[in-house]
Amino acid sequence: MEKASRSGGQARQLRMRWRKGAVRRCILLLGMGAALCACGQRDAFNHATDATPHQRELERAFAICAGCHDTRADLGHRFGPNLHGVIGRHAGSAPGYAYSEAMKSSGIVWNAQTLDAFLASPQKQVPGTRMLNATSDPQRRQAVIEYLSTQK
Repeated sequence: MEKASRSGGQARQLRMRWRKGAVRRCILLLGMGAALCACGQRDAFNHATDATPHQRELERAFAICAGCHDTRADLGHRFGPNLHGVIGRHAGSAPGYAYSEAMKSSGIVWNAQTLDAFLASPQKQVPGTRMLNATSDPQRRQAVIEYLSTQK
């Protein structure tokens, strides 16, 4: 008899632990869902209704960059710095972004040529930069650069 009541008590404890874990998992999932919804509110594009097919193509080329960078002047930085007005700007100079020392001291002024070289191999152009993603396709790099040149 004593043995049966002990196993019943253990079973009750296991059920309680499982319930506590389930509540924690639910809270975690709700938090992750809220975070994902908040991320969705910050789309990288303005998606003007009068955008031409070519402008849409440029936006699609930039889409891979949009995970880390925004291009709208009224929004701040993401994981990477905001790229609004990047053409003609000194590397590592956007206010409010914590650039790597390598980027701040690179001496680069962003233009079509410097962006093309950087996007092709960020670590080669600025050793010590935190940007790791390279864009090997030259056509995509040109489309990204053209898109950035429209963000003034």
